[in-house]
Amino acid sequence: MLNLLEEISTNSYLGIQFWDPVLDQKIGDGLQVTARLEDAPRRFSAAYLTRSNVYSFRSLPGLRELEYSDLDVDQNFSPPVQQNYVIEVEDLRRRYVSVGFRVNLPFSYKGVFLSSHLSSPPQASPKGFFLYSSALRPIPPGMTVVRGELFDLDAGAVAAHAVIRVNTHEGFSWYGVADRVGRFAVVMPYPTLVEGIGGSLPPVNRKHIYEQVWDLQIQVLYQPGALQSLPGSDLKEYRSILQQDPAQIWPDAPGDGGAPTHNWQVQHRYGVQTILKTNFIDESTAAIDRRAKLLVTPAAAPV
Repeated sequence: MLNLLEEISTNSYLGIQFWDPVLDQKIGDGLQVTARLEDAPRRFSAAYLTRSNVYSFRSLPGLRELEYSDLDVDQNFSPPVQQNYVIEVEDLRRRYVSVGFRVNLPFSYKGVFLSSHLSSPPQASPKGFFLYSSALRPIPPGMTVVRGELFDLDAGAVAAHAVIRVNTHEGFSWYGVADRVGRFAVVMPYPTLVEGIGGSLPPVNRKHIYEQVWDLQIQVLYQPGALQSLPGSDLKEYRSILQQDPAQIWPDAPGDGGAPTHNWQVQHRYGVQTILKTNFIDESTAAIDRRAKLLVTPAAAPV
């Protein structure tokens, strides 16, 4: 017979639920999530996955004493001093773009990260921390993709860490984030079929499903001067990526008489991946080198 001599309980002060906006579900596998003190890059802790698919931390650097204490951050006395941590997320299956961001711990509320929003009702809280598709992600059944590679026309280099927004005629927006070399993939459900598919019109006016075409509006948010670095990391701070201003897109190359736009309308066909790229007419070497790229002019750096 086993006798329980002592029971030790600990508190976890950081739990994160990651969310896949494409499949609208929790991400419960394949992620490597670490946390470290911002001013001590070598002191880090790896998250473990709970049964409810929350990535939780124990023995966080600088919080060990608090984790083993009976202190409740919701009680009415002086709260513990907050410390700055850097969280880094990498998908070992390469489905999602790697991200890094800051948090201040301990939080002033109980529950997983982002679960408490004082300015909004509980039902308005986000489902989780969104991760966006990488260019290497396999396309789930029933989904489609808009992809490409971004090139910064001003810097003469790849446009890394840009945000790509695809707006459909239904009013939905789907997002992608460019990786370190400017590659992106916006994975999304197919827009609804327009009238003329199926039995809504006489046979002479019906379209085959593979003839279906939708109009999509493309926007690129790219402002490298506003991106923030993370201490001890080659990742850019995730919030600064998502808060970039709109860039100018070049559907046609500048040397070929093209004009930039903030909103580019393209057509997307059923069963075909849409590859976004600038159209080059000039056959010069420079144009050939950039033929597979989508040229963008970044938004001005904040003053």
